[in-house]
Amino acid sequence: MARHGIGQLIDCLGTDRIGFHDFRRNGMLLPATDEEALRLGLPLHRGPHRSYNELVLERMGQIEAGWQKARRGRRSERASVEALMRIDLLQRALRRRLLNPGSWRGRTLNARDPALDFSHLDRMAESLWMETEPAMA
Repeated sequence: MARHGIGQLIDCLGTDRIGFHDFRRNGMLLPATDEEALRLGLPLHRGPHRSYNELVLERMGQIEAGWQKARRGRRSERASVEALMRIDLLQRALRRRLLNPGSWRGRTLNARDPALDFSHLDRMAESLWMETEPAMA
């Protein structure tokens, strides 16, 4: 029985060609402890990230829709090559974004990540402390 949607795309292209199980290409192994996150300079992994997974599924759905359309136009091999290229671009773009905390635009993967810089909060706290300190008589 044929699978539909993204599963059909993956079945047709093959998990090896996509790099589905290779975290060097598809995804990223993130450190699970504060110490390792600091040592490696990578975001701390704290479990599943629903919005990230939704983003990946949305983008894969777009790739799959383009692949299906191209296949209907009797360009099956070309459609597969294009889908592989688009999946590779998606994988590389997601990796670049994960490795660059500056690109997270205020949406962090984990607010307790030790790789994040909170020095501006320290300065604000110091300023508030000084402004609210009673005057010495």
